[in-house]
Amino acid sequence: MDVFNDGPSVTGNAGIGAEFETFFFSFQNSACSLEDTFAAKRQTVQGRSGLNYLLSVDTGALELGGGKLNPEYVLDGRNINVGDGSAAAAGTAIRDDFMNWTPWAETPPNQITIENFPQCNPWTIVGLTPTTDKVGMFWAPQITAPMPLEALYSLMKENVQKTNTNPDTDPNRNILNGATSITTGQNIQLVTKDYFVSPSLNINPSTITDDILGFCTLVLSYAKAANLEQDPDVSPKHKIPFMPRTEFNTIYAQVRSKFEITLFDLQVFDIFNILACYKTDSNLQLSIDSDYCTGSLSNPVPGTKFAGLQYTYSGQGTPNPANPQTVNIKDWIQDIATGNSALDLFSAFDKNYDSSIGGLNQATEKMFSSQRAVPLFEFRDLKPVQTSGFPTFMSNVDATIQVLHQEFAAQPAMRVRVRRQSDGGSCALPSTTTGNPATPTTTGDPDCGNPGQTPCPTEPDCGPNLGQVPCPPGPGPDCGTNPGQTLCPTEPDCGPNLGQVPCPAPTPTPSPTTTGTGTLVTASATTIQLPGASATTCNDPEECDRLSNEARPSCQTAADCTAGCAQSLSNNTQALTVGFASTCVNQAFCTCSIEAAEIASEILIALGDVVCVVWNEAFQGAAAILAFVVPYLGEVAEGVDATELFEAANEVFKKGAKDCNLACPGHQYTAVDPKDLNSMLGINECGDDEPTDSPGT
Repeated sequence: MDVFNDGPSVTGNAGIGAEFETFFFSFQNSACSLEDTFAAKRQTVQGRSGLNYLLSVDTGALELGGGKLNPEYVLDGRNINVGDGSAAAAGTAIRDDFMNWTPWAETPPNQITIENFPQCNPWTIVGLTPTTDKVGMFWAPQITAPMPLEALYSLMKENVQKTNTNPDTDPNRNILNGATSITTGQNIQLVTKDYFVSPSLNINPSTITDDILGFCTLVLSYAKAANLEQDPDVSPKHKIPFMPRTEFNTIYAQVRSKFEITLFDLQVFDIFNILACYKTDSNLQLSIDSDYCTGSLSNPVPGTKFAGLQYTYSGQGTPNPANPQTVNIKDWIQDIATGNSALDLFSAFDKNYDSSIGGLNQATEKMFSSQRAVPLFEFRDLKPVQTSGFPTFMSNVDATIQVLHQEFAAQPAMRVRVRRQSDGGSCALPSTTTGNPATPTTTGDPDCGNPGQTPCPTEPDCGPNLGQVPCPPGPGPDCGTNPGQTLCPTEPDCGPNLGQVPCPAPTPTPSPTTTGTGTLVTASATTIQLPGASATTCNDPEECDRLSNEARPSCQTAADCTAGCAQSLSNNTQALTVGFASTCVNQAFCTCSIEAAEIASEILIALGDVVCVVWNEAFQGAAAILAFVVPYLGEVAEGVDATELFEAANEVFKKGAKDCNLACPGHQYTAVDPKDLNSMLGINECGDDEPTDSPGT
């Protein structure tokens, strides 16, 4: 049987596949040709299998040559699940199987038969005798598991920082972090935010998230490795210790929306052509990679070499004409960006060897205790394990995957600002008001800042109000009581309007006070305890934005967000839930927002209409709240204006104002998502096609 069972899992949940190969004994057949020997890879040794494991054969990391194979235990990632104990159980099973195997006592002795492989049989066992120290024999492990790109990036970063350390003697190295290649050196091209400073990219580096950095690092590492010597019959998978088992088109889909937001008029390859200009050392210091570029760190000038790199198959076997014999790096990256093919060009090229890279095609698995689906990766060149250590190793791998999946549970939110344009007065505030409106701090036409326009008002990015993050000490707040500042509005936290929670029974409104632990914010009749300002200071607004965003967990799905908020509420009676865009603000002021790429734009489109609706319902302060919250919730490019958002809304929202008895003059649709109204948008005013008592306009 041909063994390729490291994944995906049968259930679609997070699985663990594993391989343990040893070089301390081998199987040999001098009559077997090189081509037939390669064909034997992953075949099963007769009589050596059990629950979730089997003993297979491999051609060896350095390609042993004709007639020589290494033993390799394979654990079935299709049926071993993260967190259920099956990984450690499989480790125990292969330990016991090997310890109980006495081939010298069998008839005929010291021979194996490869199942369903008539080309070459039998094979002689060389190096395994009654005196062999089987319990202390070392095996080289490889682990296959689902991993989000931002978690992969954290491992890649650690790998680069530990380039000069020995994983065999480093107790703090992550168990999934393999050793630097002893033959080619460190080949991970760690991409950092500083790679995006080039003015030709026109990208704000602070908006680049770790999942983008993980994808760019993976692609750039394999791309530049094409410049290294290419050994015959050796797959490019040996270049770095992190190998994607999911093909690259599917991996790119994880970050496609962010690239499309960021690219503007650039092609994906244009970005990588600039990224190739840099290299990062083990101290995470950048320098210009003179192999590919000239210029300076702030303004690199790409050459033509990077675009001309390619891999070429030069193996001794007969090539399959269905597989590309070469792959050009520029063609590969451009092909990934189009997403037109079922299999990216680099994964198709690797079929010339053993179909390891991208060999599981479009497979993804859900993360542990999550519905978020992520690609599968093989973690290679890991610290060797003794036979006696199989169970413990697999248990530790299981625990490590759980930790990484919990630490990186939600896809990073892309931090951008959305600037609103005037709607031509169609959302004018009526002359009568209800509730307890606050006067907004910004006046005039918000379409500002360009030649011939009025200066733009400063939006309060931090402060004590709903939708703001706590301000750091010193400069930072755009409103307040300090000289040169405007007065901050008091935002209504509750009320009858869209996006508000119900207000409690009226009580005397307390005066705002400040304590050493936080600020008491007064809004209507509700007092909410928020934390004090962070000790971290920042002077640059973009840096402040980046720091606040990094501290904010986000969710891939509404269910994740709801669960996170429920936990916060159960642990903290002072937590505040905002029934708006599935956002939860807890006492630590961590905002949990849905950031799934496929609904991020819908959320922002909805918020634009929500602002308009609330203004028309004569609750001016609520409109200000929603307006200031908008920049914190989305994956929308810098500079996208309201006109573009509302034009997109015509394609997204198919329900009219009449469905909820809400109207926004000048806009065709209200914030109604027919797919999943309550969980996706968090708007509780409207039911499923049921009118409410909310007044129309």
